[in-house]
Amino acid sequence: MIPPPWALNNHHFIFYNSIALEQKVLKEAISNWINLIFGINQHDKDAYNLFKPLTDEVNVNYKK
Repeated sequence: MIPPPWALNNHHFIFYNSIALEQKVLKEAISNWINLIFGINQHDKDAYNLFKPLTDEVNVNYKK
């Protein structure tokens, strides 16, 4: 894995991402994001889901 330009190395990247995941604002919003991308709000026309074509189960090919 090549870290992004702001990270010194892979460990630095993972460390700062783990800190970000523990922030209060993210903890409060992540369940809404998950519901939008993968859950009950995925088909809501008012939710403005930009990822729907990529995550909608009717567009996923399960064949190997």
